[in-house]
Amino acid sequence: VNTARYSRINNDNSIAIRFYYRDLAEILLHPNIRQLAEKRQSYNSPDDNSNLLAKAFITASEARKIFAKIDAGLSEAFEPFFDGSQITSLKLIQVISNLITVLRDSAIATTDDAKQSGSASLDLEYLYQFAIISNRLRNLLTEMGIEPGVPVMQVIIKQVVAASTVPFYGEPLKGLQVMGVLETRTVDFKNIILLFRRYA
Repeated sequence: VNTARYSRINNDNSIAIRFYYRDLAEILLHPNIRQLAEKRQSYNSPDDNSNLLAKAFITASEARKIFAKIDAGLSEAFEPFFDGSQITSLKLIQVISNLITVLRDSAIATTDDAKQSGSASLDLEYLYQFAIISNRLRNLLTEMGIEPGVPVMQVIIKQVVAASTVPFYGEPLKGLQVMGVLETRTVDFKNIILLFRRYA
């Protein structure tokens, strides 16, 4: 998103997209991106890109190579930022939707491969909620026919995400059950861990 601040116009009126290295490092060090990178045998760690990240600004072609090293889908997800045109709100939402799709496919593969539905299903639930938010914002922008600036869109996205909740559902016959005191009155358990109780 911060590419809009660091873009510059060349002599031939084309837009040169540049990424600040810290912004790119934040993406590369995100836990979901690191998990995606660990699946690739040819990609060892974000330190592989330390020579590129040593520069203050990274061009779109260099950023494309970094993301393609991790995953081809990840590079395609950020492609709207690499096309050389100005970053818009709709383009930002498109990149978010693309990124959600790549991370969703990765989480589904993790669930299928390792048979560990706990953290992967939680990631899928988060991604589902983000997909609902991005689709809702895209529909609102197209229906209203307005396109706020990227900084305004960043604020809107942060506020909508902060206000949203992720529902948690538990299997009643296995695993950890989180309940209130009133819910447990008639239930018999082998082990109970009471973390905190404050009922008036």
